[in-house]
Amino acid sequence: MFSYPRKSAQRYEFSIIFATHNQKLNVLYTMKVENPLKKDMLFGLIWCVLGLSATYISYYFASQEGSSFGVFYGAVLWGIYQFCRGYLPYIRQLQASCDMQAFLRWTFGGLCVLLAMVVLLFGSLGFIHPKESLMANPQTVEYPELGVTLNYPVGFAELEQEVMSETDSTYAYYTIYTYDQTYAYHVEITVRNEPDTTGVEDMFEFFADNAFIETDSVVAYPEIVRVGDKVTVRYIRYAKVDSLMVVCHDMLHRGNLVSLYTYAMGEALDSLQLDCADDFVRYYMELR
Repeated sequence: MFSYPRKSAQRYEFSIIFATHNQKLNVLYTMKVENPLKKDMLFGLIWCVLGLSATYISYYFASQEGSSFGVFYGAVLWGIYQFCRGYLPYIRQLQASCDMQAFLRWTFGGLCVLLAMVVLLFGSLGFIHPKESLMANPQTVEYPELGVTLNYPVGFAELEQEVMSETDSTYAYYTIYTYDQTYAYHVEITVRNEPDTTGVEDMFEFFADNAFIETDSVVAYPEIVRVGDKVTVRYIRYAKVDSLMVVCHDMLHRGNLVSLYTYAMGEALDSLQLDCADDFVRYYMELR
Protein backbone atom coordinates (compact mmCIF):
# COMPACT_ATOMS: atom_id res chain seq x y z
CA MET A 1 0.00 0.00 0.00
CA PHE A 2 1.41 3.28 -1.13
CA SER A 3 1.27 6.28 1.20
CA TYR A 4 2.40 9.87 0.93
CA PRO A 5 4.99 11.13 3.39
CA ARG A 6 3.40 13.41 5.98
CA LYS A 7 4.78 16.58 4.45
CA SER A 8 3.74 15.52 0.96
CA ALA A 9 0.27 14.60 2.20
CA GLN A 10 -0.15 18.01 3.86
CA ARG A 11 1.07 19.73 0.70
CA TYR A 12 -1.36 17.71 -1.44
CA GLU A 13 -4.26 18.45 0.94
CA PHE A 14 -3.42 22.16 0.86
CA SER A 15 -3.38 22.06 -2.96
CA ILE A 16 -6.85 20.49 -3.04
CA ILE A 17 -8.24 23.06 -0.62
CA PHE A 18 -6.62 25.94 -2.54
CA ALA A 19 -7.94 24.65 -5.88
CA THR A 20 -11.44 24.19 -4.47
CA HIS A 21 -11.39 27.64 -2.88
CA ASN A 22 -10.07 29.16 -6.10
CA GLN A 23 -12.85 27.45 -8.04
CA LYS A 24 -15.45 28.89 -5.68
CA LEU A 25 -13.98 32.36 -6.12
CA ASN A 26 -14.17 31.95 -9.88
CA VAL A 27 -17.81 30.89 -9.66
CA LEU A 28 -18.66 33.84 -7.42
CA TYR A 29 -16.77 36.20 -9.70
CA THR A 30 -18.64 34.86 -12.72
CA MET A 31 -22.02 35.27 -10.99
CA LYS A 32 -21.32 38.77 -9.71
CA VAL A 33 -19.44 40.33 -12.60
CA GLU A 34 -19.89 38.32 -15.75
CA ASN A 35 -23.44 37.08 -15.30
CA PRO A 36 -25.32 38.02 -18.51
CA LEU A 37 -28.58 38.24 -16.58
CA LYS A 38 -27.18 41.07 -14.51
CA LYS A 39 -26.01 42.76 -17.68
CA ASP A 40 -29.57 42.60 -19.03
CA MET A 41 -30.85 44.22 -15.86
CA LEU A 42 -28.19 46.93 -16.00
CA PHE A 43 -28.84 47.79 -19.65
CA GLY A 44 -32.59 47.76 -19.05
CA LEU A 45 -32.17 50.20 -16.20
CA ILE A 46 -29.99 52.45 -18.38
CA TRP A 47 -32.62 52.46 -21.16
CA CYS A 48 -35.33 53.44 -18.66
CA VAL A 49 -33.26 56.22 -17.12
CA LEU A 50 -32.37 57.65 -20.55
CA GLY A 51 -35.96 57.48 -21.83
CA LEU A 52 -37.49 59.03 -18.71
CA SER A 53 -34.79 61.70 -18.47
CA ALA A 54 -35.30 62.70 -22.10
CA THR A 55 -39.07 62.85 -21.57
CA TYR A 56 -38.99 64.99 -18.44
CA ILE A 57 -36.29 67.31 -19.81
CA SER A 58 -38.22 67.72 -23.06
CA TYR A 59 -41.42 68.49 -21.15
CA TYR A 60 -39.64 71.01 -18.92
CA PHE A 61 -38.25 73.05 -21.82
CA ALA A 62 -41.53 72.79 -23.74
CA SER A 63 -43.47 74.16 -20.74
CA GLN A 64 -41.04 77.08 -20.57
CA GLU A 65 -41.27 77.91 -24.26
CA GLY A 66 -44.86 76.82 -24.98
CA SER A 67 -43.67 74.38 -27.67
CA SER A 68 -44.17 70.67 -28.29
CA PHE A 69 -42.31 67.91 -26.44
CA GLY A 70 -41.47 64.25 -26.85
CA VAL A 71 -42.49 61.26 -24.74
CA PHE A 72 -39.88 58.53 -25.19
CA TYR A 73 -42.02 55.67 -23.93
CA GLY A 74 -40.50 53.25 -26.47
CA ALA A 75 -37.12 53.47 -24.76
CA VAL A 76 -38.75 53.04 -21.34
CA LEU A 77 -40.78 50.01 -22.43
CA TRP A 78 -37.70 48.42 -23.98
CA GLY A 79 -35.79 49.08 -20.77
CA ILE A 80 -38.52 47.42 -18.68
CA TYR A 81 -38.51 44.40 -21.02
CA GLN A 82 -34.70 44.17 -20.90
CA PHE A 83 -34.71 44.44 -17.11
CA CYS A 84 -37.36 41.70 -16.73
CA ARG A 85 -35.50 39.44 -19.19
CA GLY A 86 -32.56 39.41 -16.82
CA TYR A 87 -34.38 39.81 -13.51
CA LEU A 88 -36.82 36.87 -13.65
CA PRO A 89 -34.26 34.17 -14.63
CA TYR A 90 -31.78 35.55 -12.10
CA ILE A 91 -34.35 35.24 -9.31
CA ARG A 92 -35.00 31.62 -10.32
CA GLN A 93 -31.24 31.03 -10.35
CA LEU A 94 -30.90 32.34 -6.81
CA GLN A 95 -33.88 30.27 -5.65
CA ALA A 96 -32.30 27.14 -7.11
CA SER A 97 -29.01 27.90 -5.33
CA CYS A 98 -30.88 27.90 -1.96
CA ASP A 99 -29.33 31.28 -1.09
CA MET A 100 -32.51 32.62 0.52
CA GLN A 101 -30.91 35.80 1.82
CA ALA A 102 -29.77 36.85 -1.66
CA PHE A 103 -33.07 35.63 -3.15
CA LEU A 104 -35.17 37.80 -0.81
CA ARG A 105 -32.86 40.79 -1.23
CA TRP A 106 -32.97 40.67 -5.03
CA THR A 107 -36.68 39.93 -5.14
CA PHE A 108 -37.58 42.94 -3.01
CA GLY A 109 -35.07 45.27 -4.68
CA GLY A 110 -36.04 44.24 -8.19
CA LEU A 111 -39.76 44.69 -7.54
CA CYS A 112 -39.10 48.19 -6.14
CA VAL A 113 -37.11 49.11 -9.26
CA LEU A 114 -39.85 47.75 -11.56
CA LEU A 115 -42.55 49.62 -9.64
CA ALA A 116 -40.58 52.87 -9.86
CA MET A 117 -40.10 52.47 -13.62
CA VAL A 118 -43.80 51.77 -14.21
CA VAL A 119 -44.93 54.70 -12.03
CA LEU A 120 -42.59 57.11 -13.80
CA LEU A 121 -43.71 55.78 -17.19
CA PHE A 122 -47.38 56.40 -16.41
CA GLY A 123 -46.44 59.79 -15.01
CA SER A 124 -44.79 60.73 -18.31
CA LEU A 125 -47.80 59.49 -20.28
CA GLY A 126 -49.89 61.80 -18.10
CA PHE A 127 -48.23 64.71 -19.94
CA ILE A 128 -50.21 63.64 -23.01
CA HIS A 129 -53.46 62.83 -21.21
CA PRO A 130 -53.70 64.93 -18.03
CA LYS A 131 -55.46 63.15 -15.20
CA GLU A 132 -57.81 66.12 -14.80
CA SER A 133 -60.53 64.92 -17.21
CA LEU A 134 -62.51 67.29 -19.38
CA MET A 135 -66.28 67.27 -18.95
CA ALA A 136 -68.41 65.28 -21.39
CA ASN A 137 -71.42 67.50 -20.69
CA PRO A 138 -71.99 71.25 -21.19
CA GLN A 139 -71.90 73.50 -18.11
CA THR A 140 -73.86 76.68 -17.42
CA VAL A 141 -73.38 79.43 -14.85
CA GLU A 142 -76.14 81.99 -14.35
CA TYR A 143 -76.22 85.21 -12.35
CA PRO A 144 -79.78 86.51 -12.93
CA GLU A 145 -79.28 89.52 -10.65
CA LEU A 146 -76.33 90.61 -12.82
CA GLY A 147 -77.80 89.58 -16.17
CA VAL A 148 -74.82 87.35 -16.95
CA THR A 149 -74.92 83.76 -18.23
CA LEU A 150 -71.89 81.68 -19.16
CA ASN A 151 -72.42 78.62 -21.37
CA TYR A 152 -69.49 76.21 -21.50
CA PRO A 153 -69.78 73.47 -24.16
CA VAL A 154 -68.43 69.93 -23.95
CA GLY A 155 -64.65 69.75 -23.60
CA PHE A 156 -64.03 72.14 -20.70
CA ALA A 157 -62.81 71.09 -17.27
CA GLU A 158 -65.13 71.26 -14.27
CA LEU A 159 -65.70 74.88 -13.31
CA GLU A 160 -64.01 76.39 -10.27
CA GLN A 161 -66.18 79.16 -8.86
CA GLU A 162 -65.62 81.69 -6.09
CA VAL A 163 -67.83 84.46 -4.70
CA MET A 164 -66.39 87.26 -2.58
CA SER A 165 -68.65 89.60 -0.65
CA GLU A 166 -68.19 93.36 -0.64
CA THR A 167 -65.93 94.85 2.03
CA ASP A 168 -65.03 98.38 3.04
CA SER A 169 -62.08 98.34 0.64
CA THR A 170 -63.14 96.00 -2.17
CA TYR A 171 -66.12 95.40 -4.44
CA ALA A 172 -68.01 92.13 -4.43
CA TYR A 173 -66.95 89.90 -7.28
CA TYR A 174 -67.50 86.50 -8.87
CA THR A 175 -64.79 84.39 -10.50
CA ILE A 176 -65.16 81.34 -12.74
CA TYR A 177 -62.08 79.43 -13.86
CA THR A 178 -61.75 76.53 -16.30
CA TYR A 179 -59.63 75.27 -19.19
CA ASP A 180 -59.83 73.16 -22.30
CA GLN A 181 -57.13 71.17 -24.09
CA THR A 182 -55.24 74.31 -25.11
CA TYR A 183 -56.09 77.39 -23.03
CA ALA A 184 -57.28 78.47 -19.60
CA TYR A 185 -60.19 80.89 -19.17
CA HIS A 186 -60.82 83.10 -16.17
CA VAL A 187 -64.01 85.17 -16.00
CA GLU A 188 -64.26 87.83 -13.31
CA ILE A 189 -67.37 89.90 -12.61
CA THR A 190 -66.85 92.94 -10.37
CA VAL A 191 -70.06 94.33 -8.90
CA ARG A 192 -69.46 98.09 -9.16
CA ASN A 193 -73.15 99.18 -9.31
CA GLU A 194 -72.49 102.22 -11.47
CA PRO A 195 -75.62 102.42 -13.67
CA ASP A 196 -74.68 105.86 -14.99
CA THR A 197 -71.74 104.30 -16.83
CA THR A 198 -73.31 103.10 -20.07
CA GLY A 199 -70.37 101.87 -22.15
CA VAL A 200 -66.70 101.01 -22.20
CA GLU A 201 -65.99 104.37 -23.80
CA ASP A 202 -66.90 106.04 -20.50
CA MET A 203 -64.28 103.98 -18.65
CA PHE A 204 -61.63 103.53 -21.33
CA GLU A 205 -58.98 105.31 -19.27
CA PHE A 206 -59.75 103.05 -16.29
CA PHE A 207 -59.43 99.95 -18.47
CA ALA A 208 -56.23 101.25 -20.04
CA ASP A 209 -54.72 101.76 -16.59
CA ASN A 210 -55.67 98.17 -15.70
CA ALA A 211 -53.61 96.92 -18.62
CA PHE A 212 -50.37 97.96 -16.96
CA ILE A 213 -49.15 95.74 -14.14
CA GLU A 214 -45.64 95.97 -12.72
CA THR A 215 -44.82 92.29 -13.21
CA ASP A 216 -46.29 92.13 -16.73
CA SER A 217 -45.41 93.69 -20.04
CA VAL A 218 -48.05 94.91 -22.49
CA VAL A 219 -47.81 93.25 -25.89
CA ALA A 220 -50.83 94.95 -27.49
CA TYR A 221 -52.15 98.23 -26.06
CA PRO A 222 -55.83 98.60 -25.14
CA GLU A 223 -58.26 99.19 -27.97
CA ILE A 224 -62.03 99.24 -28.24
CA VAL A 225 -63.25 96.34 -30.40
CA ARG A 226 -66.67 94.89 -31.24
CA VAL A 227 -66.94 91.13 -30.73
CA GLY A 228 -70.33 89.91 -31.90
CA ASP A 229 -72.95 92.00 -30.10
CA LYS A 230 -70.52 93.10 -27.37
CA VAL A 231 -68.15 96.05 -27.18
CA THR A 232 -64.96 95.33 -25.24
CA VAL A 233 -61.64 96.88 -24.39
CA ARG A 234 -59.11 94.30 -25.53
CA TYR A 235 -55.41 94.20 -24.73
CA ILE A 236 -52.69 91.56 -24.49
CA ARG A 237 -50.18 91.08 -21.69
CA TYR A 238 -47.20 88.84 -21.11
CA ALA A 239 -47.06 87.61 -17.50
CA LYS A 240 -43.34 87.33 -16.82
CA VAL A 241 -43.65 85.43 -13.54
CA ASP A 242 -45.61 82.51 -15.01
CA SER A 243 -44.45 82.82 -18.65
CA LEU A 244 -48.02 83.23 -19.88
CA MET A 245 -49.59 85.17 -22.70
CA VAL A 246 -52.87 86.75 -21.54
CA VAL A 247 -55.61 88.09 -23.81
CA CYS A 248 -57.83 90.42 -21.78
CA HIS A 249 -61.39 91.54 -22.53
CA ASP A 250 -63.07 94.15 -20.31
CA MET A 251 -66.79 94.86 -20.71
CA LEU A 252 -69.43 96.91 -18.90
CA HIS A 253 -72.86 95.50 -18.22
CA ARG A 254 -75.50 97.05 -15.95
CA GLY A 255 -72.80 99.21 -14.40
CA ASN A 256 -70.67 96.18 -13.50
CA LEU A 257 -67.28 95.16 -14.86
CA VAL A 258 -67.11 91.82 -16.70
CA SER A 259 -63.60 90.64 -17.57
CA LEU A 260 -62.30 87.61 -19.42
CA TYR A 261 -58.65 86.51 -19.24
CA THR A 262 -57.46 83.81 -21.67
CA TYR A 263 -54.11 82.24 -20.76
CA ALA A 264 -51.62 80.29 -22.85
CA MET A 265 -48.04 79.10 -22.20
CA GLY A 266 -45.27 80.84 -24.09
CA GLU A 267 -43.76 84.20 -24.84
CA ALA A 268 -45.44 84.84 -28.19
CA LEU A 269 -49.11 85.22 -29.08
CA ASP A 270 -50.50 83.19 -31.94
CA SER A 271 -53.61 84.16 -33.88
CA LEU A 272 -55.42 81.04 -32.64
CA GLN A 273 -55.30 82.20 -29.02
CA LEU A 274 -56.71 85.60 -29.99
CA ASP A 275 -59.48 83.96 -32.03
CA CYS A 276 -60.35 81.58 -29.16
CA ALA A 277 -60.55 84.49 -26.70
CA ASP A 278 -62.83 86.46 -29.07
CA ASP A 279 -64.97 83.36 -29.71
CA PHE A 280 -65.45 82.86 -25.97
CA VAL A 281 -66.85 86.39 -25.69
CA ARG A 282 -68.89 85.97 -28.85
CA TYR A 283 -70.48 82.55 -28.24
CA TYR A 284 -70.22 81.61 -24.55
CA MET A 285 -71.07 84.86 -22.75
CA GLU A 286 -74.63 86.17 -22.60
CA LEU A 287 -75.21 89.68 -21.26
CA ARG A 288 -78.92 90.53 -20.86
